[in-house]
Amino acid sequence: MDPILVALDTAALSATLGGALVLSTVGAARDGAPWPVEAMTVAGIQVAKLDLTNTDSLFYVERQWVRDALVTAGAAVLTQCLPPLAVVHVLTEFNSSAALKGRPTELPLPDPWATAHVWWYPV
Repeated sequence: MDPILVALDTAALSATLGGALVLSTVGAARDGAPWPVEAMTVAGIQVAKLDLTNTDSLFYVERQWVRDALVTAGAAVLTQCLPPLAVVHVLTEFNSSAALKGRPTELPLPDPWATAHVWWYPV
């Protein structure tokens, strides 16, 4: 199983669900980037690693929420046995109904990845 192809599917699912949170492992072999980030980089899509020192950022708040959820679920000990975790969000601005309205069917669809945004941060 190719981890890049699996990660592309994961990124597509996040984008389809409006930028849904994806929890992934990170590794030194991938420069500390999670698999979905590596997949997006290979695909030529810009990726932003977030700096969460700004406490006014909603991503800062989300990171605290994810950490609290892991602790509440009793996964704190388990996370010590795993590689470090990261949160990834993938979002596209592609709206299929707007893109298809009044469009001849023989024309190719616009590339939804042309407007993709990818953000990630370590948990």
